[in-house]
Amino acid sequence: MPNYFKPWRRKIGVVTLVTACAFAAGWVRSDIYADNAYISDFLLMSLRGGLYCFYANEALPIQTIYFYSDSASPLRTTDPLRHSDFRGAWNFKCFGFGYGIVDNGGFCRVPYWSIVIPLTLLSAHLLLSKPRVKSEKQTADSLR
Repeated sequence: MPNYFKPWRRKIGVVTLVTACAFAAGWVRSDIYADNAYISDFLLMSLRGGLYCFYANEALPIQTIYFYSDSASPLRTTDPLRHSDFRGAWNFKCFGFGYGIVDNGGFCRVPYWSIVIPLTLLSAHLLLSKPRVKSEKQTADSLR
């Protein structure tokens, strides 16, 4: 068993699996709570099974952010993009992905499933696949 985690691919597989689990936890949490992070002109929000990124041409007032969500209490608001300011603002919507442009900036949405499923499949491949065995010819060539 100690040799199981010796190859780099197994170590990367564990890191990938932990990352997939963190995103899956965010996915479940996003149905109950709206979490957000405000970084200069960007607002990153976890809401209703997706990650939203709002960006503005100028700094958003902090009141605008609190209008969309309240991370300290259970989710009481609907999807912020259904608010009257955002209705009809979608330029593209397909399979949970989407983006749109509003007067002072824009927004995009990436669903959690599009992050969790590929990370889980990659980690399964890295952890469950058999390591390659070096042939004697390759070993002899490397010794020369």
